[in-house]
Amino acid sequence: MFFYLSKIFWALAQPLSVILLLIAVGVVLSIMARRRLAIVAQGLAGLTVLLVGFTSLGSVLIQPLENRFPRQAGPEQISSIIVLGGATQSRIGGARGVTELNAAGDRMTAALVLARRYPDAPLIFSGGIGTIISEGETEAASARRFFSSRVSLRNGWCWRTRLATPTRMRNSLLA
Repeated sequence: MFFYLSKIFWALAQPLSVILLLIAVGVVLSIMARRRLAIVAQGLAGLTVLLVGFTSLGSVLIQPLENRFPRQAGPEQISSIIVLGGATQSRIGGARGVTELNAAGDRMTAALVLARRYPDAPLIFSGGIGTIISEGETEAASARRFFSSRVSLRNGWCWRTRLATPTRMRNSLLA
């Protein structure tokens, strides 16, 4: 249930949806002869387009959070590498037979660096299909293709293709 609610929330809360909502409110206010309020709504929509689309506002807002924790040097030995899903465009990649990385693709390349640095550590990748309508391949399948073309796959690596509940994840980590 949370999965569906989170998808619906983000569909309404993302900047493009807010812009479209402001435009719709402006049109309705214009029809209702509320000219000043319509101009305010349309102006806010235009200002949002300018701020989100043509400035680095998003980067400026996220920078304090990203800089809050300094990057640390890796330990001598690790027990496993866990990579969370959300780094691939599985619909595009599945159709083309390649792995398409999105803005979070750095987690895949960082895992690749760790897999080469710690060759004995098992790699655990958790990623299903992150859309309400299941289309394309799972992210685990995309990750398997990504890693298999860059490093030799080992038996200790785990590719989860279904949604992992905390109990399932704990059992897979302990197994």
